[in-house]
Amino acid sequence: MSKANLNTSIRMDAADHALGAASTITTLMKEVSSLIPHAGPLASALGVTKELISIVNQMRDNKDQCSFLIERILRFLKDLAEESARLKEPIRYGSPTADRLNKLISAIKEIKKDAEAWKNTSLLERFWSRDKIKAAIVKHEKNLTDCLASFT
Repeated sequence: MSKANLNTSIRMDAADHALGAASTITTLMKEVSSLIPHAGPLASALGVTKELISIVNQMRDNKDQCSFLIERILRFLKDLAEESARLKEPIRYGSPTADRLNKLISAIKEIKKDAEAWKNTSLLERFWSRDKIKAAIVKHEKNLTDCLASFT
């Protein structure tokens, strides 16, 4: 394969991956939205996640890493909503599950705050801050994992 063909192939693979991630998030968002009642702790978590998606869609760098976090959040919310529906037991404010959801919402808000800051930085600032940004994403992954583990 020539170098030109290889470069085109790599760019197309990256573009396909980005489109695939966007498609997965869109599909998950529709599924989760249809499962979650319009009020309650799950709706609050979904609302903050929608705000995060909006910010990530405007990002130029670190979009894949942030999309991965969003996908994890949406898959978890979907599982939780399906379990709640199966048990015919809605998640109520003040319940232990709602308290754990509040911790998840706080973690999502932290991701959102950082994503907003990264979105607004210049290319040069993002370049110089790349290690700091990478460390923050790793921290968010760990915080998210800890929040999700609290539900088991």
